[in-house]
Amino acid sequence: MKRLTPIEGLRAWLALWVLGSHVFYFSGYTAEETTGLAGILHEGALAVSVFMMVSGFVIFNLLDQRRESYPRFIIRRAARIFPAYVFFFACAVLLSGVVFFPALQPTAYMTGQAKYWHDAVADNWQTAWWNIPLHLSLLQGLVPDAVMGDYARNAFLLPSWSITLEWQFYLIAPVIFMFAVRERKRGTGRVVLLAILTVLIFAGHRFDWGKSFLLYHTEYFIVGAASYFAYRKLHQLLFAADSVFPVTVALVVAFYLVGLRNHALIPLCLWGAFFALLIEPPGSLSSRLLPLFTNPIAQYLGRISFSIYLAHWLVIILVQAALVRWLPNLSRPIHFWVLLLIALPATIAIAALAYRYIESPGMEIGKKLSPRPEPKSRLVLT
Repeated sequence: MKRLTPIEGLRAWLALWVLGSHVFYFSGYTAEETTGLAGILHEGALAVSVFMMVSGFVIFNLLDQRRESYPRFIIRRAARIFPAYVFFFACAVLLSGVVFFPALQPTAYMTGQAKYWHDAVADNWQTAWWNIPLHLSLLQGLVPDAVMGDYARNAFLLPSWSITLEWQFYLIAPVIFMFAVRERKRGTGRVVLLAILTVLIFAGHRFDWGKSFLLYHTEYFIVGAASYFAYRKLHQLLFAADSVFPVTVALVVAFYLVGLRNHALIPLCLWGAFFALLIEPPGSLSSRLLPLFTNPIAQYLGRISFSIYLAHWLVIILVQAALVRWLPNLSRPIHFWVLLLIALPATIAIAALAYRYIESPGMEIGKKLSPRPEPKSRLVLT
């Protein structure tokens, strides 16, 4: 079996990207004020879109590897995400009244953000009787924004908006996989699946349901899932020259430029380049970039990346509260670096503890509740 370790390292970089984007945000930087690489790093939603493609790739590998029943798959996925999610969501609820209000008081360079979150927390508590149970079920994305309201979508724990997308994908992924691998005469099943997905993608962008509704992001999960099947076909091929990665990078750069440098294209470009790196032959010149993803630090951070993603928001809020109270007159650049240099190690430390004492026990419970059959696939991903 071949373990695809670069995926783990990619998760690490994406989690750190999201953390950095929120440090920009709480240091008072707006998207209009940041350009170039800083402007891209400011947009953490781009990293989340790549996370969705990673999920599509990984989940289809798991479905192919285990070929288990739907209940077994759902039990294991629930055991994977709910323990840590519920823990950090509960922490966000408990901390909101104590920390959020003082943390988000306006500073000389941060007024709009403070007002938004001040109002959001107040609104969240007014709707808490239905808002909290809905978020704990991770089904809030199925409720339209018109019903949820302006603030309920980001109730208490901001990352919950994308975790509900993951859960929605898990609920339907086995059905999509079944159609994708079913052998039918003339490939009728796959043609029907492609037609259905095309309609769903169009519908998701045509109707303003909300950013936490799966159909609004279907294309990213599907690209990741399709990439798994492509990788399964390609990863055993030996290329005569070190050409796949550099050629792909040139193509995605051209794609980005032709698209008038639209930042919405960046996730697809990054995933395309990363996928090309995966199928580079061992020993090629481009394969020397793999240690960026396979080194021990990246591997460990990737392993705890889910807790990093969940914890970073609360850590940043806590540090922000301290800075606003005790060092309110810092310039924006100094505020940014102080916030980053405190929040980053604190988040990693908390995530490490959460992985050991919450995530890992949860996964073990999932295994016991749903014994898995012998692996059938050539790849191993978690």
